[in-house]
Amino acid sequence: MKSFLRKHLKGTPAWTVLQAANNVRKHQQLKRKRAKLAAGGQIFSFDPDRIYRIDPTQIRFRTRDARNKYDYAGAVMDGDWDIWNVCWDDHDQVRWLKERFEQNIPWAETAYYRACRHYIETGEWIPPHSTSGGNLRHLVLPEKTDRDDDMLDTTYLVDQASLDARCRELDVLYQSIKERGIVEQADLLKGNPDPMKRRDNIVIGIGRDGDLLFTDGKHRFTIAHILGLKDIPVRIFQRHKQWVDFRNEIDLYVTSHGSLYQPMTHPDLMDFRNSHTEIRFDMISRELPLKSGRLLDIGANWGFFCRQFEKAGFTPTAAEHDPEAVHFMKKLKRAENLKFDIIEGDILSYEGSLEFDV
Repeated sequence: MKSFLRKHLKGTPAWTVLQAANNVRKHQQLKRKRAKLAAGGQIFSFDPDRIYRIDPTQIRFRTRDARNKYDYAGAVMDGDWDIWNVCWDDHDQVRWLKERFEQNIPWAETAYYRACRHYIETGEWIPPHSTSGGNLRHLVLPEKTDRDDDMLDTTYLVDQASLDARCRELDVLYQSIKERGIVEQADLLKGNPDPMKRRDNIVIGIGRDGDLLFTDGKHRFTIAHILGLKDIPVRIFQRHKQWVDFRNEIDLYVTSHGSLYQPMTHPDLMDFRNSHTEIRFDMISRELPLKSGRLLDIGANWGFFCRQFEKAGFTPTAAEHDPEAVHFMKKLKRAENLKFDIIEGDILSYEGSLEFDV
C-alpha cells in the first residue's frame, strides 16, 4: 500500500498530508512507548532533541541497530550495544554513494543501480559489490535480516521510474549539502508541523569510553565525508551507562570546585563550566614559530592543551603530578582517541628524555 501511494501521490499535496498524518500517529505511539519504558525502569536523562555540532571525521564505528533511534532517544543504556567493531563505511551503501559522488560515475553505471534494475526486472536481489571481500556489509531483503539499517528499502524499487526518481533525489541532496552544508531539520522544515520529520537529523550514540558511534543518516553522513565537511548537526540518541558515570564524576567535581580549570573538547562535555576559554590556545599557537614537533606541557591539568595541539599536528607530552588530574586526563584522552604521552609525577624527577621543540 505504501509503495502504491508513493507511486501515485508523491509530489502532490495529498502525499504531504498523508505523511504528516501518519507521522503524528507514529509520534503518539512513540510517546506511549517511552512512557511505558520509563515506568519499567528505563532511564531517560538527556534531551532527545538537542542538537550537537561534531566533526564527522571523529566517527570510526557504528552501533548495532538504528531502530531504537526514537524509542530510546535520550536514554542511558548498559550492555554491549556499543561494541561491534564495524566501521561506519563498511557498507555497500557507502560504497555506491562514493562511486556516484566521489568518482563521479553516472548512476546507470554504478553497481547499486545495476543491482536495483536487476531486482525490478527479476525480483532477485544480488547486493552491489557482493563479490568484494573484507568486512563489507550488504543490503539484504527484509525477510533475511533483523536489522533495519541493513534492510533493502523496496519502496524505491517498484519500477524503473521510481528508481530513477530516487537517484535524482540523491543528486539534489548532494548538491544541497555542497551548497549549504547539512541543515538542521527544524530549520529545513520551518512551518512543517510533522513531529517525526523535524527530528530526523543524523543520529549518533556514545559508547562506554566516549566514542562517537554512527547510528542513522547514512546518506547525509557519507556525503558530508565526501565533501570534507568539518561541522555537522547530530542528535545523540543514547549513551552508555559507563560514559554517563564518568560524566557524573565531572559533574561532582564541578559541584565541589565551582568550575573546571580548562575547557572540554568532547562534544558531549562542552556544557560544563570552565574558568578559561580556548583563547589561550589560540594566542599560544598563533605565536609559535612551529606548526609541528614535540611539545611538552608542564602542569597539564586535564590535558586541554595536549588535546588541542595534537589535533593541530604536534606530538605532545603532558606532565602532571596531581593523581586526580591524571585520572581525568587519561579518560578524556581515550574519549577522543588521542595518543599524547603522559608523565605522571614531578617533572624534575623524570628520568626520560626531555628534548622538546616547544
